[in-house]
Formats: sequence, C-alpha cells, structure tokens
Amino acid sequence: MKNVILAAALVMGAVQTGFAAEAVSTEAATQKSASYQDYKWDIGLVGGMIAAGLSGDKRIPTGLGLHGAYHITNNVSVHAEYIEYLTVLFENDGTNNKNTDRNLAASVAYDFSPERVYSLYAKGGLGYEGLSNNDDSFSDVVLIMGAGARYIFTDHIGGYLEGRWKYGFNESGNSLMGVMGVDYSF
Repeated sequence: MKNVILAAALVMGAVQTGFAAEAVSTEAATQKSASYQDYKWDIGLVGGMIAAGLSGDKRIPTGLGLHGAYHITNNVSVHAEYIEYLTVLFENDGTNNKNTDRNLAASVAYDFSPERVYSLYAKGGLGYEGLSNNDDSFSDVVLIMGAGARYIFTDHIGGYLEGRWKYGFNESGNSLMGVMGVDYSF
C-alpha cells in the first residue's frame, strides 16, 4: 500500500510540474480566467463506479448522487456527498438478486494549485455505507482516501475525475472507486 501511495504522489507531482510549465508559456497570451480560489462553494452531481471485485464478488455498481463543498482556504476544502449505487450481479443464479448501496461521505481535500483553471487534489474522510439486497442488509463505517483532477470549463461550471480507495471497518470490505462529477461554483 505504501508503494501505491508513493507512486501516486510521484505521478501527481510529475503531472503538476508539466501543467505548471504549460501554464507559464500560455498564461501571458491569455486573460485571467476563473480559478478555484475565486469561489467558496461548489454544488453538483456526482456519478461513480465501484470495482467491488476485490472481495471475489463479480459486480460493478454504478451510481448517481449529490456533492457539495465549502472552501475553507485556497487549498483546503470540506466535502459532503451522497451516492446511491445500484448493483446487479453478473452471474444469474435465478434469484435476480439486486443490491442497493447507499454512501454518505464527509471528507477534506487539499488542492495543490487552486490559482489555476485545472488542479490536482488529494482527499480523505469518513463515510457511512448501507447495503441492502433481496435477503439481507447491513451498514458500515468506511474510510475513504483518494486523488483527482478538476477543471473549470466556464466561469462557474467545472468537472472532476477522482479515484478512491474505500476501506470498510466491518462487513463492507475494501473497494476501488472511480468518481466523476460536474459542479457549479459560486
């Protein structure tokens, strides 16, 4: 796990350095556009997929939800989100077993370059997962860690792409998650 975190940090540093060199060459030719440090709030839609196969399960949940963030400083923001995933098992065992996976999360993000229209960030937090299917249900507290990139398309509309690792303390187990969203910043 340490190697994965170290590799991710090195990749993020290399990408950020490349973006910085590009920004220096193009900044003089363009007018100042909106950046994340210009806003205090973000609200929007979020969607995601969970690679739940880490526990041997052959399911790929996809979900949709809501996201909100408040920027405490230029670099630090707090986030809250709700995503509801619908899971259909690949193997049809005749039961038509469908799972619903509800995730609530609160996290803190560190933005590496809020003065730009694009930015890389790291995020960590805690959440609640409630899973129910035809036969059973359970809930769990989860730890969430991730990193992502975001870009402001217009003065107030931005998007982001994020990879996360979710660790469940009880029954939900570990999962890799891919999340993307569209936010309105004000």
